[in-house]
Amino acid sequence: MHFAASSRVAVASFPRDGATILEISETGKLEERARLWEPGIPTILDERVYLCNEGSVTLVDLADLDQPETTRVRAAELEDDLFSEPVFWDHYMAEGDFRGSQLRIWDLEDPLKARLLIAFDLEATRVKAFAVEFPVLYVESGVSGASSSLVGIDISDPASPLVVGKSVVSGNIEDLRVVDSRAMILIGGRLNFYEISLARPSEAAYQVWQKRFFTGQTDLPLADRNADPDRDGVSNWMEFAHRRRPLNREAPPLALEFKGSKVLLSYDRRTDVASWFEYVIETLPSLVPGDWEPVPEERMVGELFGMEFYEADLPEGHRYARLRVGEK
Repeated sequence: MHFAASSRVAVASFPRDGATILEISETGKLEERARLWEPGIPTILDERVYLCNEGSVTLVDLADLDQPETTRVRAAELEDDLFSEPVFWDHYMAEGDFRGSQLRIWDLEDPLKARLLIAFDLEATRVKAFAVEFPVLYVESGVSGASSSLVGIDISDPASPLVVGKSVVSGNIEDLRVVDSRAMILIGGRLNFYEISLARPSEAAYQVWQKRFFTGQTDLPLADRNADPDRDGVSNWMEFAHRRRPLNREAPPLALEFKGSKVLLSYDRRTDVASWFEYVIETLPSLVPGDWEPVPEERMVGELFGMEFYEADLPEGHRYARLRVGEK
C-alpha cells in the first residue's frame, strides 16, 4: 500500500484495488469519499492528486470529493507516456528519463498536453528525481558501479534550472527525504544523513531574472544588482525581491493609505524567495537623525499568484517610513 495525506484529504493506493480517497474531519476521523480504479504512488498538491504507476501519471482533481475527475497525463514528446518516478511541485513535474542521462521538467498546467520545458543533461548513466524543498529539487546523479552524487538544482524558473550544490554519497540511493537542506538517505537498508552545501539560491534565481529582462545577459552594467535602469528609485535587487520589472517605472514597493484615523503601510513580496530575504518596515517620528524603529507588528493579509501581501499600522507620532530588505 502507498499512502499520502494533506490537512484535508488522504489517499491510500493498493496495487490491485486502485486508490481510495478519504476526507479528514476536524476531529481527525477518516471518511471514505471515493474509489478509483487507477493504482499508483500518490502525491497530493492543493486540490490535485498525482498517481504514478509504471511509467504513467494520472491526475485526480479533488474539487468534488464525491466524484473526483481523473485525467491521464499525456505528452506529445513521449510514446506510451513513459514517465519514470516523477516528483511534483505547483503544476510542474521532474523526472529522470529512461535513458538515464537527463533530468526532464514538464509543465502540467494542461495535463492532456504536458509540455516539456527542458531536458537537462547531468552527464550520468542514471538520474532520478527524489524530492523538492522549493526552490531546490534534489536529484541522484550517478554512473553505474560507482558512487552517486546528490545534486541540488534551483527550480525558481523551471525552464532554466541551475545546479547550486552537490554531495557525493557511497552507493545507490533507495529513498530520500529533505528537511531544511538536510537529506535523510536510505542506502542498502541503512539511513544516512547528509548536509547539502548549496550556493545562494537567491543568487542563482537572480541570474535567471537578469537573463529574462536583460537579453539573456548577466554581466551588463544595467543588470547589476545595484543599478536602477528605469530610474524609479528601486534597485534591480529590490525589483527582483518584489517581482517587479526593472525597465518600467512603477510605484514604490511600500505604499501608504489613510483609513479613518489610522495610517496603513503595505507592501508585497515573493513567496518563492521569502525565506532568503528579511523584509522589515521601519519608521521615524521626524527626519532629525535618529534610529529607525521596526513597526511592532506586520500582518499578512492575502496571497495571490506567488505573492504575499503585508500591512502594518504607522505608530502614533511617527511620520516617516521605509521598507528595508536584506538577505538572511
